[in-house]
Amino acid sequence: MSNFKLWVDKTFRDKPRLDFLLPLVKDKKVLHVGFVDYPKTRPEKNLHLMLSQYCNLLDGIDSNTEGAELLQIPNGKIYNEWSQIQNIYDIILVPEVIEHVGDVQKFIETIDQYDGTTIFTAPDAYLMHDRMKEEEGSKKGYHWNWVEHNHTDHNCWYTPFTLYNTIQKYSIKKNCKLYWLANHSIAAVCNK
Repeated sequence: MSNFKLWVDKTFRDKPRLDFLLPLVKDKKVLHVGFVDYPKTRPEKNLHLMLSQYCNLLDGIDSNTEGAELLQIPNGKIYNEWSQIQNIYDIILVPEVIEHVGDVQKFIETIDQYDGTTIFTAPDAYLMHDRMKEEEGSKKGYHWNWVEHNHTDHNCWYTPFTLYNTIQKYSIKKNCKLYWLANHSIAAVCNK
């Protein structure tokens, strides 16, 4: 085990994620990975719909075909499989998706097939600590009972180091800058 120092930009730590994302996607061709936000798809709060008014092109890929139908936009196509995608993108946006993925290496290698800047965001385990709380009492043999307010499909938590390290291991886009977002997430903006 060793200590690893990593610089994380705090400019957007207390600001909405749109303040961070809009300058990056404005007037760009964007592929939005996991745009449906299943199982809690709410068009009035959906990031894809919010971003659509700022992007020149905003395509979305998501395996959830039912939710995708609610999110049709005039300046983009919807894809259910990677093999269907034929556009070239300036930005590949992967917000709050990587923590759901079972085979992260394969997922990142698939994304790397597309040129352009990749932006990953994930809930930050450090910033999310206040969403966990100790419950009164405990079960026999346990010291703590924790209530963790979390999406039921999450497979892991990321910290600045683990997100950075995962990208360094599996992506060809190793030039990464890290940011904290909205008192909730860590973002990695990655280029070749």
